[in-house]
Amino acid sequence: MQAQIAIALKDKKLAESSIAQLQDIDEVAYYYRKSRFEFLLGDKYQAEKDAEDALKFSNSNPRFHILAHLAFCKIAFKKTDEAENVLEKIDNNKKFGATNRDIRKGLRTRLAIARDRYEDAFHLSDEIGDKSSASYKRTRRDVLEGYLNNCFVPDSKRTELDAELTRLKAEFMSNDEIELTPEIDSYFD
Repeated sequence: MQAQIAIALKDKKLAESSIAQLQDIDEVAYYYRKSRFEFLLGDKYQAEKDAEDALKFSNSNPRFHILAHLAFCKIAFKKTDEAENVLEKIDNNKKFGATNRDIRKGLRTRLAIARDRYEDAFHLSDEIGDKSSASYKRTRRDVLEGYLNNCFVPDSKRTELDAELTRLKAEFMSNDEIELTPEIDSYFD
């Protein structure tokens, strides 16, 4: 818990010491938390490596949030085929059932963006249920930027989508904070 709080506060020193304590207790949790922290600090290479280690130490029974975060890291690096493989593991795991539909749709939307498939991303983003979440709004902002710049949109619809994009850009000024991680973190299977 201390590690989660320190990560949320971006307190590097406290997070590192809290995360280090996890290594002796639970290697999966250690590598997962370390990956999350490295991602938030901007070291996406280390974050991906740690996410892969979390999966490795999960043996044959990875939890949802481990796989979701690994897919998230792969998408951030535009390793789309690898991300697809991880998402298929999530979809094919009967233990997960239909849980966390919005996280799955969000990851699929991010994957479509990474593949420059903006029309697919647009339609996937429409399927996300909680349109009030920060991760939805950031994802939708990025979808609309790609969709409006790369797809034919009738003028009547373009005006509406431009207004939505303007609102979202004002709400989230930075373009590099793709953030599904709070929703992923809140899932415990």
